[in-house]
Amino acid sequence: MKKNSEIHNNRIIFLLIFFLLLTLIIISRLFYIQVVKGQEYTKMALEQINRSEELISDRGIIYDRNGKKMAVNVSASTVFVNPGAFNDDSDRAKVISELAPLVEMDEGELYYRLSSGKRTKIKQWVERDVANRIIEKKLSGVEIVEGYRRFYPFGTMASHLLGFTNVDGVGQYGVEASYNSDLTGSAGRILKSSDAGNRQLPTGSREVFEADDGLSAVLTIDQGIQSVLEEETNRIIDEFKADGVQIIVQEVATGDILGMSSYPAFDSNSPTSAIDEAQALKWKNMTSEEIQNNWYSNWRNPLVNNIYEPGSTFKLITAAAAIEENTTNSDKQYYCTGYIRDIKNAPPLRCVSFAHPHGDITLRDALAKSCNPSFVYVNRELGRENFLKYIKAFGFGEKTGIDLPGEALGLIPNSSESISEIGLATMSYGHGLAVTPIQLINAVSAIGNNGVLMTPRIVKELVNSEGRVVRSMEISEKRQVISSETANKMLDMMGYVVENGTASRANSSIYRIGGKTGTANKVVENGYAEDQFVSSFVGLAPIDNPVISILVIVDNPKTQTYGSIVASPSAKNIIEYTLKLLGVKEKPRDSIDSNKDYVRVPDVTFHLIGEAGRIITDSDLKYTTEYVNITDDTIIISQNPKAGELVDRGSIIEFEIDLNNGTTKIVPNLLGKEINEIDDYLDKLGLEYEIEGEEEGVIVKMSPNYSSRIQAGEKIIFTLGEKSELQGQDTSDPSLVDGLLEVENTENRPINPPEKEETDEVNEDDEEINEENNAEDNEENEPSSNA
Repeated sequence: MKKNSEIHNNRIIFLLIFFLLLTLIIISRLFYIQVVKGQEYTKMALEQINRSEELISDRGIIYDRNGKKMAVNVSASTVFVNPGAFNDDSDRAKVISELAPLVEMDEGELYYRLSSGKRTKIKQWVERDVANRIIEKKLSGVEIVEGYRRFYPFGTMASHLLGFTNVDGVGQYGVEASYNSDLTGSAGRILKSSDAGNRQLPTGSREVFEADDGLSAVLTIDQGIQSVLEEETNRIIDEFKADGVQIIVQEVATGDILGMSSYPAFDSNSPTSAIDEAQALKWKNMTSEEIQNNWYSNWRNPLVNNIYEPGSTFKLITAAAAIEENTTNSDKQYYCTGYIRDIKNAPPLRCVSFAHPHGDITLRDALAKSCNPSFVYVNRELGRENFLKYIKAFGFGEKTGIDLPGEALGLIPNSSESISEIGLATMSYGHGLAVTPIQLINAVSAIGNNGVLMTPRIVKELVNSEGRVVRSMEISEKRQVISSETANKMLDMMGYVVENGTASRANSSIYRIGGKTGTANKVVENGYAEDQFVSSFVGLAPIDNPVISILVIVDNPKTQTYGSIVASPSAKNIIEYTLKLLGVKEKPRDSIDSNKDYVRVPDVTFHLIGEAGRIITDSDLKYTTEYVNITDDTIIISQNPKAGELVDRGSIIEFEIDLNNGTTKIVPNLLGKEINEIDDYLDKLGLEYEIEGEEEGVIVKMSPNYSSRIQAGEKIIFTLGEKSELQGQDTSDPSLVDGLLEVENTENRPINPPEKEETDEVNEDDEEINEENNAEDNEENEPSSNA
């Protein structure tokens, strides 16, 4: 009995010791948790119930100068999933199986995304109907957060200028990047206490810090002008099969950019998509890295980021510098033999009119006829130091300061000592140096702005959501480059170039335009491409008191190469539209100078060049063509100014010739004509036709369409119908106006304007055949690499 009692007591003691030790362990653990790790665990607990959610600020809108929205925000939904809200694995499985197809995601990928256990963004910017379908399913832990995405109402319009935003709303390229911090604003935040399912705790706190919306940007761009630029860009691409086109219009007095267009262009709403079908096909055989490099190429703004050789448009800079330094003047005589041969260890530099040298020629005519040798002489007189001084003064070799990212500097000589003899020669006409388009137009704008160089401006001001101006981007003068006297002399010569020289296709009947064309061999990896050109026109208007400048650059046109043909007409169209929009009063040709004598231009299309030349000279006019290889069988296929226009007596008519000597024809506009009216006419032109369908009525459809080029023997297909079917179509053609259908019997009478007495003005020798090729640059004038 005593033994059993001892055993019982021992057990009690053992249990007491055990519970004492257990209590000590628990107390120690509690001490460790509460004291040693107390702060850390408290923080972890608070983090589980206290959550912070970001409130995204509304990105500022981008407006054009008239308040049209160029970039806006549209509502967009983002899908989040919080795995902490799942009750069990069946909830997870249901979410994965039902959500994956709606967000276009593989189930395995979605499972992996949810494995972290944290609230996770699954897909950004889902369509509204998809968001509604997700909401209807009432899936555990699935949230739809309303936000916004960037939207560009005009798609590809001004995409290089505007740029775009990435999925996080950060500006990439263009204005979106330059003004990203201003447009973004400041994000807000919600601080709240919630359970694992992100539900607000009844006793928890909630604090909201509102977001500050971004500022909106008001551009200097005019959407109407921009649309015309892009229409002309597309027309040039279609007509001349060019690789690219860039156009800028600038207000000379302020430096404001009114329009900036570039092709190819990407869609700012979908910047990583191919720009066209051809690029999409190429991408199929590219690696992801190669495609990404293509994206970067698509997004570059060639007007600001790329450089090119300006060709003869740079003669304006050479002439302005020489006149300012008083080493030449507009009437100074030079002598063109067709070549420059006196540069040691260099090939002869040819004038574009080397086959018919200009001989004695003034600076004014050298600019109008784009005589390279004359400008070599001008630059020699100016000298290396002065030439480089004015290159820099006009802003070449430095950033213009335009408020767009990635502006290039260009390539100019480091010092006057580094300019070789051949370099001094070729740079006089824009070869052997490289500039950005924005540099060139800004320099020419200085000529139109009394010699004052401005800083180009894209953004006019920043405004808040109420429209109040928060910050204005001030108009900024950089420096006086040339005197106002020199600037006025340059304006006079630029007007002469358009009215009497290579830029005649830019001549307007309602505004007086001045400018200069350029055609330069394209720079490629190993030098200059013999069969690829950069054709351009730069100008000012109205030339008597310039309001705007314009630069049109055409990269590698295929069907024509000269700037006068591919760039000048578009420049004229854009100038006329822009000046009308800006309220600049028209000044029709008849009112430009009431003291001048006028002649109506005869129609010489489809004539042999000899006959055409006689008709033109008999009308007290002159003619020129940019083509060298002319024979007795050469046929005129187009002329500028067109037949019937009123021009100054002695004006130059520019011929476009049939390069195939009769094998190429231009289809005239025959819409609205009856077959019996035009049968003999087409026979004389050597054009054949067929009638498709009904054989009565007037011509309502043509294939190929009028103005198309066809080969000899190719037939025009006519569709006949009622005149009412032609409503809204252009049925005019300069060769088909009343009295001109009889091509061989056209009467060309010089006329005088009303109230003008006839004069005994002596004209130049009527027998002179002016076959000078007045193109801007000779593709064989390859500058030395050390220029």
